Amino acid sequence: MFLLQISHDSLSSAPRTQLEFLTAICEDLHVHMNHWNSIKQIVHTDEWLHPMLPAFATQMDAARRCFFQLRDSALWWIDKLIRVGLQVSQAQFFLFDWSIPTDLFVRQHVGKSSFC
Repeated sequence: MFLLQISHDSLSSAPRTQLEFLTAICEDLHVHMNHWNSIKQIVHTDEWLHPMLPAFATQMDAARRCFFQLRDSALWWIDKLIRVGLQVSQAQFFLFDWSIPTDLFVRQHVGKSSFC
């Protein structure tokens, strides 16, 4: 809907990409992906859990599948954010008024050599 509004110049305010949040989103994903590594390390290094490893195997596999499905979903949304952000950036480029006021241009360049 937003991209449709951009393409028809019917926005009430200037479009924003929201790509400034991309770093934080990627950092959060990285932190949460490290949780799985921490869980695996604890399960394999905690001697109290060793006797229960065979019983945990099915549950751990189900948790791993769920965890990686969530990761894949997050990556899909990050891809979507980037693609929409780039489309908005492109729309901002074309919606920007590139005309330079002639009086400003003349004031800044009067008397200057064309080689400056």
